[in-house]
Amino acid sequence: MGKLDIANPEKVTLWSIRDDKRTFDIRDDRIRSWWAKKLSEARVEVLILDCVRPVLDVLGLDQDRDAGKFLEPLAQLLAEAGIDAAIITQHMGHEGTRTRGDSRWREWPDVEWRIKKRQKGQDRSPRVFSAFGRDVDVDEFVLEFDSDLNTLLARGAPVNSGARRKAERAARTQAAQLTILRALMDAASPLGTRAIRKVAMAEGHAQDVVEVARKNAIADGLITTERGAMLWHSITDKGRSRVGE
Repeated sequence: MGKLDIANPEKVTLWSIRDDKRTFDIRDDRIRSWWAKKLSEARVEVLILDCVRPVLDVLGLDQDRDAGKFLEPLAQLLAEAGIDAAIITQHMGHEGTRTRGDSRWREWPDVEWRIKKRQKGQDRSPRVFSAFGRDVDVDEFVLEFDSDLNTLLARGAPVNSGARRKAERAARTQAAQLTILRALMDAASPLGTRAIRKVAMAEGHAQDVVEVARKNAIADGLITTERGAMLWHSITDKGRSRVGE
C-alpha cells in the first residue's frame, strides 16, 4: 500500500483469499455471518472485491448463468455488515462493449464503471474510463499510467465519445487515402478498383474505410477514373496523368 501512496493506510484493510477462495462462499449462512462480523468489526464502509471471476470458478458458478447465485448472497452480506457501498471488478466482454457473462452483472449495480483499451488488440494502448448509471453519466476520458505508483490515474482530459469516434475515423480514412495514393505512385500502370482495394486492405485498412477514402480522393481531385474500365489515375502538380506515363 505504501507504493500506492495511500494517504490514510490505516483506513484500508486487505484480506487475501488467493490461496483459498472457498473461504468466501457466502452462499453458506455460517460463512456469510462470519464475514459480516469480520467486516463490521473492521468498520468497513466500502467493500472492494477484485476480482470476482476466480471466486466463481472455485465455487463452481458459471459467470454466464449463475451471477444471481452470487450477487444475492453478496447483497445479504452487505446488509448484515452494514456496508453501504461495494465495488466488484469483472472483466469486459462482448468485444469491450459490456461486462463479460450474465446480464445480471449489469442489472445488479447502481452504476457501471468501465476501463477499457482505447485501441482494441493493442496491449500498450492508453486506457479510457467512463461511468453510467443512477444519477451518473461520465463520458470517456483517458487514464494515465503512473509507473512510480504502479496504477492508473485520472489525469487525462475528458474525451467526447462522439467527437473522438469522428476524429478516429477521419484519421483512418486519411491513412487509407495515403496508402491508395502511394500505390498509384509506385505502380507501373493504372490500377483498377479491385487492385486498389486489395492493396489497401493488405495494409490493414477496413474495406468500408477504403471505399470512403477513394471517394474522398476523387471528390478532392486527387485521383480520377475512366468509368468504363474503372482505371485509377494520379494527379501530379503538372496536371492529370496516368501513373507510369
